[in-house]
Amino acid sequence: MDAVAPGIAAPTVPATARVATPRWAALARAGILAAALASAALFALSVPAAIAAGSAVCAAAPCPPGGLTPAEVAGLSRLGLTPVGYAVAGIVLLSLLVLTYLAVAVLLVRVAGPRPEALTAAAVLVGVGLVFPQTLPALAAASPGWTRVVAVVDAAVLVAFVTWLLTFPTGRLAPRWTALLIALVVLIELAAMVGVGLPRPVETAGTVALLGVVVLVVLSRYHRTDAAGRSQARWVAGAFTIAGTALLVATVAQQALGVGPGTVTDLVVQAGIVLSFELVPLAVAAAVLRRGLWDATSAIARTATYALLGVGAVTVYLVVVAIAVTVALDPTGAAVVAAGAVAVAVHPAFLAVRAAVNRALYGTREDPAVLLAALTTAPGTGDALETAATTLRRALRLAAVEITLPGGEVVHAGTAPATAPRRAFGLLHAGTPVGELVLVGGPDRASRHALDPTLAHLGVLAHATVLDRQLAHSYRALVSAREEERRRIRNDLHDGLGPTLGAVRLSLAAAGNHLTTDPARAAALLDDARRHVGGAVVEVRRLVYGLRPPALDELGLVGALTAFTRSASTMPVEVHADDAVRRAALPAATEVAAYRIAVEAVANAWRHSSGTRCEVRVELQPGALRLTVRDDGSGGAPTVGPDADAPDGARFQGTPGVGTTSMLDRARELGGSLRIASDVHGTVVTASLPLPTPSDPRLPEPADPRLPEPAGPRLPEPAGPRLPEPRVNGADP
Repeated sequence: MDAVAPGIAAPTVPATARVATPRWAALARAGILAAALASAALFALSVPAAIAAGSAVCAAAPCPPGGLTPAEVAGLSRLGLTPVGYAVAGIVLLSLLVLTYLAVAVLLVRVAGPRPEALTAAAVLVGVGLVFPQTLPALAAASPGWTRVVAVVDAAVLVAFVTWLLTFPTGRLAPRWTALLIALVVLIELAAMVGVGLPRPVETAGTVALLGVVVLVVLSRYHRTDAAGRSQARWVAGAFTIAGTALLVATVAQQALGVGPGTVTDLVVQAGIVLSFELVPLAVAAAVLRRGLWDATSAIARTATYALLGVGAVTVYLVVVAIAVTVALDPTGAAVVAAGAVAVAVHPAFLAVRAAVNRALYGTREDPAVLLAALTTAPGTGDALETAATTLRRALRLAAVEITLPGGEVVHAGTAPATAPRRAFGLLHAGTPVGELVLVGGPDRASRHALDPTLAHLGVLAHATVLDRQLAHSYRALVSAREEERRRIRNDLHDGLGPTLGAVRLSLAAAGNHLTTDPARAAALLDDARRHVGGAVVEVRRLVYGLRPPALDELGLVGALTAFTRSASTMPVEVHADDAVRRAALPAATEVAAYRIAVEAVANAWRHSSGTRCEVRVELQPGALRLTVRDDGSGGAPTVGPDADAPDGARFQGTPGVGTTSMLDRARELGGSLRIASDVHGTVVTASLPLPTPSDPRLPEPADPRLPEPAGPRLPEPAGPRLPEPRVNGADP
């Protein structure tokens, strides 16, 4: 049993997967295993008769099936082979083929459980493995009592195999006319059983035509099925197409071109047929594995490796012997040369075949460079993480890949049943967890060494995806805030300034009507209009303050904070700032954000903290403006800390109010951060807002937000008391 690689958790199978096997499934499994055992026994029983029939020399034509003519015996002699040796070599190749079919069938039965598609495939493999080598007719010829049994078995297996091919993978005939092909096969086999035969050329032509139609139907079904069915049928369609093509070529070569025993071409053709049909059980197993039978993959890989290696070794031996004898070596010397060639090539061939089989079944998971290259060069115009997950699933031959991001978002590629094993790997970026990779529904073949570069690459992608999600979240919040601000300004203009200007217009119109007839009334109306204009001026100032506090333009950030704390706060507030802050030309957005955050924090302190004093400190740090508001109250404020799992990168403890959320939004809009710590000793609000630096070309140079005074005389201040400064994001100074 393969050991689990270091750092990889053992597969987990839900408890629901371990259910009792239904009685029908248990009986079917027992029947298939018994059939496999009987097939192996029948093949072994037919081997002596097949060797005898294959090595028999007929002096006169026509020769019985499998017999050798004197010319063919002479050709074998020139190749260094005796009739018996030739027959034994063929039996060795066929034995490897039979063992592959039966071994894969038994493996499928062992892991199939109550899965009809797996049990059906196993039964078909048992039947084909018994009938295809065509050793049973030799047994029937040597023992006439077996004739009827062999005929029935041949017919049943052929009909079952064709039916299975035409209904795979859906289990239904499509198109419906393919049922005529099955009926035709049944009629041909019934005719053969009752002794109604056709001339050999006609029979050969009919077999070739029928085989060609079946191949075309299989390919047509493959192209017409959906993506899931195509993924499952790809193996069977490809393997049967290769095997059918090889059989057609062999039939044409033997019947039309006269290729027969005694030539190197015949040896190559026979080896090619065996090799091509070795692909059929492997393809059937791979197709069934697409349905979740993961435990059999490693055993099937070993079976395929040794079967293909065995067929290749026998083929190389026979071809080298034939070539060596043709070159003029004696048969003994040719055998020694061939054995030496096989001995030298067997280990490199084993490594090459094992690598090819593993790559076919497992993908590129054993080669970290190839796997990483597949990820970094994968084309895709959509989500980079989704493209990487899809590429990883295809490269590792997995049923599904899941990448879980902080916050619970899951990126899926592929689907797998709930019973499929799962292996989880943590994704890190700069030592910080940024997600989890889950490989679903695959055999345990991925070593940690091979996956480490991939995990590092996926960690970078996951981190970039998290940042992208946070940026998108911030952008949506910014757009929403902008639209809300526009709506507020529109409502203020419509509900405040609009009616005021309308009233002024009416007053002026009325004053004009009384100007000559009633000057006193006109003067009163003009006074009323003057008051309305004064109110409009106040309203405009309020709107302007909502966009940017005028104190920032007149006094700067530190002066504006000092003026606010002196006029609006009910507790002593100290404002501290170094000279660098006072001299700095801060960006307008940074000034507004720092002012709003400080105003909100101070307002919360004197409203909720029950403290006696508050301190505001503004510091200029490399690349950032740091604002700290500290009070000595009783605490109880909701705390805010960093959290990569949250969409906005912040973690709350307690229920945040409108003001707290507003402070966080203002800091985040500029790419900064906000932290709130609160305990029995007081509350500390710390905001860090990024500033442009000479080495950072991404940020614009700060501009002086102060606008020049407009030309002309200034409007007089309106009569009456000044309105208090407006409420700012929940702060009511």
